Amino acid sequence: MITQVVKQIRWSMGHRLVKEYPGKCKNLHGHEYLAEIKIATQKLDRFDFVVDFKDIKDKIKNWIDDNWDHGCMVSAKDTDLMDWLDSNNQKMFVIDDNSTAENIARYLFEIVDETLADERLWCSSIKVWETPDSYAEVQRNANKMLPE
Repeated sequence: MITQVVKQIRWSMGHRLVKEYPGKCKNLHGHEYLAEIKIATQKLDRFDFVVDFKDIKDKIKNWIDDNWDHGCMVSAKDTDLMDWLDSNNQKMFVIDDNSTAENIARYLFEIVDETLADERLWCSSIKVWETPDSYAEVQRNANKMLPE
C-alpha cells in the first residue's frame, strides 16, 4: 500500500519566453505560482507520517524562497535580460531552456527528489500552477514508483 501527502507552496516570479516564441509571453511578466508537491511512501515513520509537512516547508519552501521567490527565471539563451538583471542587482535564476511551467515543474521535481527522497520516501508528482486554471504536471514513471 502506498500512502501520499500533498504540500502546496506559493511564490511570485517573473519570466519571459525566448526561442522566438511568437505570443505575448515573450514579454517580461510574472505569475504567482503554486506548486503541489506529492510525496509517497510504503511505510509511515515512527509518528505515523509519510513526512512531516514542516519538513517539506523547511526544506523545499526555503529553497524556493532563496532561489525563485520575487526573482526572475531566465533562459541561458536570454543574455540581454541576464545582463540587465545582473547590472541592476536583481535576483535571477538561470535555466537552460524556456521558463515554462513544464520546465519549472521538472526542475522542482528534481530538487524535491534530491532534498527529501530516501530509502523510504519518494516524490511521486509535482504540479506547478502558472495561473488559476493552467498547470503542468511531472509524474514519476509508474515502473519506478517504488524506491530500489
